[in-house]
Amino acid sequence: MYSLATVLALSTGAFAERDAIVTVDSRLTYRQVNGDADRFANLLASKGLRPGDEVALPISA
Repeated sequence: MYSLATVLALSTGAFAERDAIVTVDSRLTYRQVNGDADRFANLLASKGLRPGDEVALPISA
């Protein structure tokens, strides 16, 4: 079983410029989503989080 990070990295390698997320207002490529995920992971690491730590994200409607 692959982690979400691995699936995203593999998808980026295969489909970098294809749309990964499409909403009414915007489109993001796999490359953009992967870059955003990397920046977020680095931010969490800079705050002291390590692999295995749990993170909760609020979901807004």
